[in-house]
Amino acid sequence: MPKCLVVYCSRTGNTEQVARALADRLGADLEPIREARSRKGIWHYFRSAREALAGKRAKIEPARYDPAAYDIVLLGSPVWASHPSTPVSTYLAANREKLKAVACFVTLGGSGAEKTMARMEEAAGKKALAKFSATERELKSGKWMEGLDRFADQIARHVGS
Repeated sequence: MPKCLVVYCSRTGNTEQVARALADRLGADLEPIREARSRKGIWHYFRSAREALAGKRAKIEPARYDPAAYDIVLLGSPVWASHPSTPVSTYLAANREKLKAVACFVTLGGSGAEKTMARMEEAAGKKALAKFSATERELKSGKWMEGLDRFADQIARHVGS
């Protein structure tokens, strides 16, 4: 089994739910990206979208795990105006050269999953070995679990070969 790290940012808990399920399935280490400032509440929702559109960087806490020590890093982000969250963008800017392989997953309320994951690939400097997205509706209904299993299988196949 490849050595995997799941790195994620979650404002509402949706991305964290997916990240934890992935870490359990893959036996991966889990790295939440933490910020000093809260993003809870409606005003922070709008601030988050504005910052993502502007390409701003976030002030994130130092990472616990070194991504260079992993065969693959799974990057998880909520979709903010068809962009990855600013904490994920900041993490990628700081660790781009350390990433051997990546996979991307996003959670969203509406649209923009493909654009967001393409931007994550660009920021990582490499094509994702696998991609996964789950809408808020899918997360609430449980319909995302089959897709997550396929995503985890793709990762194991690509990195295990």
